[in-house]
Amino acid sequence: MSEPTHEDIAVAELPRLRIHHLFVLTTVFAVVMTAWLGIWRLFRSLNPNAVMPEFGAGMSFIFSVQSLSQSASFCIVLLGLAWRKRGISFPCQPGHWMAIYLAVVWAYEIVITFTSLFLQTQIQGNIGEAMAWVMMALNLSFHCFAFALWVAAYLHEPDRIWKLGWAAMALRSLFSICWALFFVGAKCVDWLLEILWYNTHFDWLGWQHSMPLGSYAGQLTTLAHYALLAFIPIATFIDLRQHRQRHWSHWLVVVSTFVSTAVLTVCYHIAF
Repeated sequence: MSEPTHEDIAVAELPRLRIHHLFVLTTVFAVVMTAWLGIWRLFRSLNPNAVMPEFGAGMSFIFSVQSLSQSASFCIVLLGLAWRKRGISFPCQPGHWMAIYLAVVWAYEIVITFTSLFLQTQIQGNIGEAMAWVMMALNLSFHCFAFALWVAAYLHEPDRIWKLGWAAMALRSLFSICWALFFVGAKCVDWLLEILWYNTHFDWLGWQHSMPLGSYAGQLTTLAHYALLAFIPIATFIDLRQHRQRHWSHWLVVVSTFVSTAVLTVCYHIAF
C-alpha cells in the first residue's frame, strides 16, 4: 500500500463540512447581494438618464448565480484564513487558489465601481483621462497580484493538468501587465512631446480604443470563458481517474465557478 502524499495529509487535516460553514456561506452571500444592489441603486441615483436593464426574472437569476459564485470564493478565503490560524495548510487545493483569485476579483470590481462613482461626484466636466489613469493603476496592481498568485500556485501544485492551467493564467496576467505598461509608456511619450513641442498633443485614449485588441475585448473574454468551461471538466476527470483527494471547499469553488461561467456564456449568446 502506497504511503500518503503531502497533499493527502493536507486534505485530511482540513475540517469536514459542518453546519456553521453553511451559515458563513449564507451570510457572505447576503452581504455580496446587498453590496451589489446598493451599488446598482447608487449608480441609478447618480445617473438618472442612464438606460439600464430592469431586474426581471432572467436578470435576477443571472445576478444570483454570479453572486453565489463570488460568495463561495470569498467564504472559502475567510474560512481558509481561520484554518491557517489553527495551523491547517491553506491553500492546498486547486479550488483554494481559484477562490483567492476570484475573491480578489470581486474586491477589485467593488473598488473600481466605487472609484468611478466617486470621480463622477467629485470631478466636474470630462473625467475620461483621470478615470483612465486611476483604472490603469488599479488594473496594473491587480494583474501584478494575479501573476504572483498564479506563479505561487504553479510552484505549489503537484498535478500537471492544474499546473498547465495556472501557467496559462500567469501568462494571461503577464500579458495584461505588459499591455498596461505599454500605454503608460505611451502617455510618458505624450508628455515628452508636449514639453518639446508645445502645440503637440497625442490622443492616447482615442488611440488605445482604436487598437485592434481593444475592439476584440469581448471576443477575448468569451474565448476565456470557453477555455475555462473546457478546462474544468478535463481537470476534474483527470483528478477522478487518478483518485485524487479533493476537499469539499475545492468542489464548492470549482462547481460554482463552472456554473456561473456557463450561465454567463449562454446568456451572452442569447443576448448577442
